[in-house]
Amino acid sequence: MKIKISSPTLRGYIQVVLYACGYREHQYTPTSEGLELQDTTPLKENGDLIVKIAKTVEERGIKGDKPKAPIIPLTGNEKASYKKVAQTLGLQENAPLSELLDRYFQQKVDNKFDQPYTAPTALIPEFYEYNRVLGYADSKRKSETYRTLDLHTYVLGLAGYITSYLGRIKTSGASWVEVHLLPTHGGAHRETLTNWIELYDKIRFSLKGITPATSLLLWLSLKTHYEGTVEILALNPGRGQNPTTIWATFNLDLTRSSKILGDVDQYADTLTRLIEDSLSPNHSNITLRISQLIYEAINGVKPPEELMYIGAREGVLSAIKEVNEFKLSADDKMFARYSKLVKHLYYKLTKTSDITS
Repeated sequence: MKIKISSPTLRGYIQVVLYACGYREHQYTPTSEGLELQDTTPLKENGDLIVKIAKTVEERGIKGDKPKAPIIPLTGNEKASYKKVAQTLGLQENAPLSELLDRYFQQKVDNKFDQPYTAPTALIPEFYEYNRVLGYADSKRKSETYRTLDLHTYVLGLAGYITSYLGRIKTSGASWVEVHLLPTHGGAHRETLTNWIELYDKIRFSLKGITPATSLLLWLSLKTHYEGTVEILALNPGRGQNPTTIWATFNLDLTRSSKILGDVDQYADTLTRLIEDSLSPNHSNITLRISQLIYEAINGVKPPEELMYIGAREGVLSAIKEVNEFKLSADDKMFARYSKLVKHLYYKLTKTSDITS
């Protein structure tokens, strides 16, 4: 099977499908236009895992309710294309995405399809941006050309989109973005050795925010223990005639932080609360400061002693209040827990430094 890939985002979605279905590097070959699969057996045998994910997202609902139509964001023109794909697969035109994927993986993987389909901008959000770049020669023509996909690429793109979906995050006011996690070829090159279905299950619907990126990196490392590089893609979903566009992207190397945070013993819950508070729009300054110092200490930007200092200071303040029989507030108790966590990380980091030096 030849897969023509027209954008970096679409490539990421396709890679998600291949890794989720258990492909190994010898089972596909990069080409000038995309990828060529030597064997479609992994798609047929493991596609049901992706169908299960699609059903889970449908039941949860991207908009908070059970959808009656495809859960991928589609503009008016894109809806017509989706209906054609569903009908080609022998389904009703408004079939849910889970049904479309199930029919494809169970019966249609090896079929030949010649008709081109207009891709949803959620699969190729970069090309909408091309139309807005001043001086980009023939940008609209190129954008329209690359928006045409064959059925296999179209469906596999949708499969990667729903598999990589983590949830929606509020950015400001009534604005939300959809967040996806995509594998890359950077870092420790563990892409094809990782169980991506389990990785996504650990973090889907539990993300509290995506900024600052340093806290996001720590959260992903703590939850997944993945030693490699990932891309976080935040999308403004299309509505009406407005296409899906990219809100932000982050390339995060989780390797070192996953090694350090992979085993934080009894402090895992405290660290989770600390990081998630720093990702919240209503974060406290102290959690933001401590989480930033944890990131900097782990990655050698700041010495571990600076992390130890701020943690010890907050702990001493709480201890002084306790000795003087002041009633400790919830914040005081929280700072005391953070102090113990920081002390644990300090000794862990200094021990790691001694071993590697």
